[in-house]
Amino acid sequence: MLPKLSHAARREAQLTNLPMINDHLQGFRYRRAHWHARVETLNGHKSRRA
Repeated sequence: MLPKLSHAARREAQLTNLPMINDHLQGFRYRRAHWHARVETLNGHKSRRA
């Protein structure tokens, strides 16, 4: 969607929305890695992710 926006709107999205989305994505990655490790632990496997 960014290429369709005006220059000013694109800049505003880059400064506000993209950092917020990136922060959320990092949080999801962290939680996903945590739960994958937890499942491996519960299944009796040594975790490869930490």
